[in-house]
Amino acid sequence: ADAAERTARRQHGLEDLRLDLRAALAALPEHLRRVAAQLMSSSPRKAAAELGLPHDRVYRYVAEIRAVFAQHGLDQYLA
Repeated sequence: ADAAERTARRQHGLEDLRLDLRAALAALPEHLRRVAAQLMSSSPRKAAAELGLPHDRVYRYVAEIRAVFAQHGLDQYLA
């Protein structure tokens, strides 16, 4: 495959990932969606402080978010 084909496949894969991610985020209850949004730019401890939540609760929510993401086939992206 030439470079243009590889780039097109990569772009298609990224679009699929975006759609899967959007679906997983939409499946989250509102309180988990807020935490997930905050975690896109903050560490769990910083997100807890910014959201006014105990950090242990945020870590529990992270586990719940991971479970939903895994159900949507995104577990390979979870570090």
